Amino acid sequence: SETNEVQAELEKHRNIAGATGQNVSGPTAEQEFQAAMEGTTNEAEAMEVINRFSESTGLFPTGTR
Repeated sequence: SETNEVQAELEKHRNIAGATGQNVSGPTAEQEFQAAMEGTTNEAEAMEVINRFSESTGLFPTGTR
């Protein structure tokens, strides 16, 4: 699915960033979120992305949902 392709691409960026010890080549949390949201096709998928990013990046503090 498109969501899996987005996740695979993001994982590549994370691996590159991890290998260099810097996160200069990878997307920012906001860019990763935008890319993941573009891969959603319905509200349930969108909420899944929001929940995933709120836990992993702190983009969405849990009190604001």
